[in-house]
Amino acid sequence: MRQYPDVPRLVYQAGRVAQAQRDFILAKQLYEKAASLNYAASYLNLGVLFYEGSGVPKDYEAARSWYEKAAAANDPAALNAIGNLYERGNGGPKDYAQARIWYEKAAAAGIAVASANLGRLYLNGNGVPKDVDHARSLFETAAAGGDPMGMRLLGIVYDRGIGVTADPLQARQWYEKAAAGGDAWAMNNLGWLYERGSGTTKDYGEARKWYEKASALGIKLASVNLGRLYQEGHGVPRDPARARSLYETGANAGEPLGMRSLGYLYDQGLGVAQDSVQARQWYEKAAAAGDAWAMNNLGWLYQQGRGVAKDYGEARKWYEKASALGIRLASVNLGYLYQHGEGVPVDGGRAKSLYESVADVEPAAMRQLGFLYDRGIGVPKDYGEARKWYEKAAALGDAFAINNLGYMYEAGNGVPKDVGRARDLYAQAAALGHLQAMVNLGDLYRNGRGVPKDYAQARQWYEKAAAGGRTAAMVQLGDLYRLGLGVPKDAAQARKWYEAAAAAGDASASKALGGVKRH
Repeated sequence: MRQYPDVPRLVYQAGRVAQAQRDFILAKQLYEKAASLNYAASYLNLGVLFYEGSGVPKDYEAARSWYEKAAAANDPAALNAIGNLYERGNGGPKDYAQARIWYEKAAAAGIAVASANLGRLYLNGNGVPKDVDHARSLFETAAAGGDPMGMRLLGIVYDRGIGVTADPLQARQWYEKAAAGGDAWAMNNLGWLYERGSGTTKDYGEARKWYEKASALGIKLASVNLGRLYQEGHGVPRDPARARSLYETGANAGEPLGMRSLGYLYDQGLGVAQDSVQARQWYEKAAAAGDAWAMNNLGWLYQQGRGVAKDYGEARKWYEKASALGIRLASVNLGYLYQHGEGVPVDGGRAKSLYESVADVEPAAMRQLGFLYDRGIGVPKDYGEARKWYEKAAALGDAFAINNLGYMYEAGNGVPKDVGRARDLYAQAAALGHLQAMVNLGDLYRNGRGVPKDYAQARQWYEKAAAGGRTAAMVQLGDLYRLGLGVPKDAAQARKWYEAAAAAGDASASKALGGVKRH
């Protein structure tokens, strides 16, 4: 540059080199020198530096000024940049109508990414009537012009089935093209497809690879997704501490899923001491950022009185918010409040309506409908309908429904009595962690129903359920030690189990304590 201090193109090119080397202060100086020499290409780059806050404080007004100067010099990319300012409301109120005007100008001038941006307006109905077909056409135009974002948006269209039949394979192919073009969000989305096994074979190693690439390029959601792999031990050794660190990275950058995921770690005590107050605080932050699942989880904390005073009104409020945002489980939880009269009058009809609204896909809703028919709550008792709904939920892995089916076979409610079938169903539910199913298995072995009487097996199942906090199992363990069934009589052990159950609020345990002598 010293050799050619007044050759604008060389000054500009030196600025680009400095920018690529992340020496933004030098880049700004060089672009300003080129601009002073009326080299128009430098105007847009100066605008980008001010827009991103690279080497200068972020200044949207300065960015707009440079973009407008570039546009006046017939730089079509500046037209797109101005549209982006209006769409995002950077430096002023959002103005989708103005965004559309500028994107249209840029697209007409051949800027492929402007077609993608214009398509996004039509996809969301921002400043234009919503038109998913036109949006897809614009994404196709952008993709044909080599724009990675257009390719990624086409991937989303096929991934979610927006105006087309969902096609995970097509989605993956578009994400791959976008990722090859350097689109970091497409890399994250590819990771999601591999994690789910959508459009490809499930491959946690590939999911991790793509999440890591996206995370390295600054996609905080990818860091959170990577944390989930470590939390669940998918494709990597289970590592809750690593998961927490990745969630914190996302949460500290304002990513709602990171906040909610941190809340879940504290809620469940995964890699941290269980702390319902911390859980609530993280859920609240995520909910304030619009995370619908965090709203549902807050409702659950208020319903259970965990980390906060029990408050059914607050529970209902959060479930209603989450339900309105499409969280089907929140509709089920809201139905549960009406079914049991928690904070609202008992209303089996309202509960049924809420369950039915999501029963086409939500296993918990299917199971709760089964329960209504099983018990005759808000509907005439109908074991045939109960079994039908339990079986639908059970086919989708709902442990509660599997356990309830087991009880129908044990009792012969609407089906021929079949204790062997009941045992198999209880075992299936117990393998999924259902505590009452463990108690039910213990009862079968204790009483020799459908299996040879086996107090040792009964005790093992009761102990598993008791470790999960099931008070009925604690009472049964107390009975075994009090009566010496499969174990030596031991009044101290019996008292220990009865007291544990009583401390957890089990009234039958308090009564049983009266039958145990102190020594």
